Amino acid sequence: MLGIIPKLTRAWPLVARRSLTNWRLLSTVVIGVLLASAIMAGTVIYFNALRELALENSLNQLTTNDTNIVMKSDRGPTTREEAAKVAGVMGAEVNRRVQWFLRDQVTGVKTATFFLTEPGNESVAGTDNSRGYVGYLPDLHDHITILPGGRKPGDAALNAPGEVVALEALAPADAAARHNVGVGDALSIVPYWSDFATHATVVITGLYQRNDPDHEFWHLNDRIFQGSTTGNFRTVPFMVTEEAYFGVLGATFRQMDSTYGRLLYVDRSKLNSNNSTLARFSIDLAEDRLAANLFGYRQLSSLSDALEDYDTRLFFSKIPMFVIMILISVVILYYVITLSSLVVEQQKGEIVLLRSRGASSVQVLAVFAMEGLTIALMAVIIAPFLAAAVISFLGYTPAFSDLSGTSRLSVSLTSGAFLMSGVGGILSFAALMVPAIQASRLGVTTHRQESARPTSQPFYQRYYLDILLLVIGILLFRQLSSQGSVVAVGVFGNVAVDQLLLAVPAVILVASALVLLRLFPLVMRAASWLLSNFLPAGLVIGLWQMSRNPTHYARLSLLLILMAGLGIFAASFGGTLKLSFTERALYSTGSDLRLEGVLINTTGESKPIAGSYEALPTVDQVSINFRGFGSDLSKLLGNSYTMFAIDGDKMMDLGWFRDDFSTKPMATMVTSLSNLTPPVGLDLPEDAAAIGVNVKADRPHLGVVVAARIKDTNQRYFTYGLGNLTSNSWLELESGFERISRFRNQIALQPAKPLTLVSLTIYETNGRNRLRAGSVSVDDIYVRMNNGDVQVLEDFDTLDDWSILKAVPESTSDVMQPATLDDKTAANFIWVEGSPLVSRGLFRGPPMAALPVLASKSFLKNNEHRLGDTFEVSVQGHRLAVTLVDEVDYFPTLDTFNKTFLISNFEAVSSYANLEANNGELRPNEIWISTDPTTNGVERAELVGMLAENFPYMTRVIHDRVEVMALSKVDPLVEAGWNALLFVAFAAVFILSGLGFLVHAYVSFKGREVQFALMRTIGFTMKQLITLVFLEQALVIGVGLALGTWMGQRLGATMMPFLSHDDQGVQILPPFVIEINWGTLAITYAAMAVLFALIIFGVILFVRRISLQRILRLGEM
Repeated sequence: MLGIIPKLTRAWPLVARRSLTNWRLLSTVVIGVLLASAIMAGTVIYFNALRELALENSLNQLTTNDTNIVMKSDRGPTTREEAAKVAGVMGAEVNRRVQWFLRDQVTGVKTATFFLTEPGNESVAGTDNSRGYVGYLPDLHDHITILPGGRKPGDAALNAPGEVVALEALAPADAAARHNVGVGDALSIVPYWSDFATHATVVITGLYQRNDPDHEFWHLNDRIFQGSTTGNFRTVPFMVTEEAYFGVLGATFRQMDSTYGRLLYVDRSKLNSNNSTLARFSIDLAEDRLAANLFGYRQLSSLSDALEDYDTRLFFSKIPMFVIMILISVVILYYVITLSSLVVEQQKGEIVLLRSRGASSVQVLAVFAMEGLTIALMAVIIAPFLAAAVISFLGYTPAFSDLSGTSRLSVSLTSGAFLMSGVGGILSFAALMVPAIQASRLGVTTHRQESARPTSQPFYQRYYLDILLLVIGILLFRQLSSQGSVVAVGVFGNVAVDQLLLAVPAVILVASALVLLRLFPLVMRAASWLLSNFLPAGLVIGLWQMSRNPTHYARLSLLLILMAGLGIFAASFGGTLKLSFTERALYSTGSDLRLEGVLINTTGESKPIAGSYEALPTVDQVSINFRGFGSDLSKLLGNSYTMFAIDGDKMMDLGWFRDDFSTKPMATMVTSLSNLTPPVGLDLPEDAAAIGVNVKADRPHLGVVVAARIKDTNQRYFTYGLGNLTSNSWLELESGFERISRFRNQIALQPAKPLTLVSLTIYETNGRNRLRAGSVSVDDIYVRMNNGDVQVLEDFDTLDDWSILKAVPESTSDVMQPATLDDKTAANFIWVEGSPLVSRGLFRGPPMAALPVLASKSFLKNNEHRLGDTFEVSVQGHRLAVTLVDEVDYFPTLDTFNKTFLISNFEAVSSYANLEANNGELRPNEIWISTDPTTNGVERAELVGMLAENFPYMTRVIHDRVEVMALSKVDPLVEAGWNALLFVAFAAVFILSGLGFLVHAYVSFKGREVQFALMRTIGFTMKQLITLVFLEQALVIGVGLALGTWMGQRLGATMMPFLSHDDQGVQILPPFVIEINWGTLAITYAAMAVLFALIIFGVILFVRRISLQRILRLGEM
């Protein structure tokens, strides 16, 4: 083995001289190898630079106080020994965990809060809002100014032995002013707990002001010391010396706890992308350890959350970038293989000559190996520095100028960069060896055979390696499909990325392109056979040549396919990402303004809900909806779901929908949800003052009440208890329409006429009793007019207009039948035993039918239902039958990935659910609003302000589409990263495809000079030769770019759903819709077209300048 090294050393100069003679062709290979290593190394360098920018961006969003860490713990009694214990535990943990990124730290201690009063009034202390506490801050005097007339407090107590303890203290000037005290005044502090001393006196020796109220020093005082006395309390902080705190105050109140605080100043400059995760874990670990060892421990800082958010955002933002990087690297490696193949093809004559002079295959291969190894080693060394320089200068580009301040990006050359450069070098060396191994086996006979009849299939087709690669790609894609994303979530919630799945786009693109190229010779043969009788000779010869030697042309076609596929795939990422942010805002808001958690009034006057909003300025349309939880009652455990009851007609005008939200037109499905047989009700005269019924029970039911359910003109529902079934005689039960609140200070909600009776029910009022089986006959339903007259509205001569209310399972056994009692025709309602507080009775209208609903696919899957199923569900406590008429994939505002939904018509749900008299009114709780398109920003802001002030109804959350759209934009860091990556992708497409085509055209021309000369001698005109050359090149370019563009689109459409998560790892709703940045792509394609045209024009010039005598003479040689 050692003897080989000297031989290689002696042979290397020969190999170097040989390579230099072919430097023009070889330089294109060197560029490819260098780019491959640079891309691999640049991946590490680029993401390190992005990490630094991301961290800086995250930290810049925090204030100094947010970044600093505040610690506090409670401990008693207040002695130096206990204070030392707390300080020791805190200090040890700080030094062990977080000291490495701190600038400094300050400590402090404060007492529990005392009642504060004037001396002599200690017995009434605590009856007002005066409070006080005593504290000690070692560095206080460095940050305050004592006002004239004041002085620092002393250490000793002022009282004589046996007297009430008195000590000196400083007080803030503003707090002293609120209590109207000054220097020399005394106040009593009275503990709220039982202690040996009932109170103590604090004498103010000075008033102070903060030198810099915004200095970070005061964060400990404001957050910990004063944090417990905020609100309406008037609090005076008394600042004393350490000796006074422990020696005087601690000795006086021996049962007193103290709060020990520590403020850690974080040095942001010590945090970087390499140690940020360690910093976060250190902060969290310190909190866990101190919480376990110290009583009442709390730790306050936004730094840990910011670092965690930074890690999460960076983790998920890098995933699609890695996919593009891998794709770029694979394309570059294929470029290396293609170019090295062309170079080797150009050197076949030299290889055959060496073989004919006795050189073995191993010796020939050794020459190529030394050449490739030299190129790879040079690339491995140079590539990291080249990548670092290019990435550094990205800071001057518009993509990064806002983040970098128009300066160079900070980059670092790590061992990882050189390692990845080495990986790129190894892969490039392997790519260089693929054609070299084939060429080293070439003999004289084989060379002459291939010159006369080129091999029709490349080696990967002969051995079906392309099919194998496609199978591997399909298996990886199936794994990706089953996993649902490149991100995998473990059993314990840990998130990881399957690195192998990141290569799926590259594997599928390459495999698909290779398989498609199997069709290339077949298509060329078919075209030449079909068109040879119709095309000019030049075109026919071109088709014959391409079908005769498809491998030569397939290489360039495959390169262009991969380049175009890369360009389209990369362009689709950027455009899709921007479009997704807009569509996410549209989806999450639902409409122009969406009011969530609306509380419709339950006191005062009934008002039209939609009309109240429509009357607001700039409001165009209003949709009233209901969103609430329910249960699938067909399941044993009652699987929960969310019912979204909508105003279907207006929803389609207000909401934002996309065609892929459902397989059928959404408008058709939504408008089909109306109930075709709704309750009719019994209209009441407008001048009616009361409603009543004549009833006769089978026996007394003392706890059973007869109730009338009334709907007013604003679709509000009211229950009127008419009276109890106290006897088995005919009873005249009646109630006026004026409602009286049970609460003295409230006015009950009053209905707006005209009114409609929707149901007549009975229920057991005692929740401890069961509703016993029984019956009641109803003779007349009447109203009493304002003038006292009685008007019968229903005499029950026929029961055709009435149906049984089926609100509980027992009601299926209830019966309604005609009856004649005491010469009166009546409706006899018979009920079976059931639960109390549940309505049983009659309503006017057709029998209750199952309501049509739309189901999310998640509902169908989780609840194991199929379309067409009819079953019962609960909706906010109301029992309803529903029929699944269709399914939706997505619906605005609904998280159909993680939750299950049913979508129904609000009017249909409300009309059935509100038939019950005692189960609460099902009211709309969500309002969707569209504003007038001509509304300006000021008018719209005024409308949002009115809604925020709970007008006309109280609202919990307002979703403003304009605000969300303004906030919902691509993270500047992610956008900058993508813009730079797209630039790299398009630059790679342009440069490598140009170089590849140039080398291919040159090698092709050089290899066919003799052929062109012979064609001229047998009568071909120059025009025919030019046509032949143009056809070959244009066909290869057209096929390659067309197939690549199509495959890139298909690949993007297939892969994007698996990458559709935001920077927090949450599944994006709605999913990505491919949006290709055709503008940038068109510029790249146009530049490529110009470059290709120039190359073709150059080849044509070479053809025109062919010297027949020289070429033919060389051919004879």
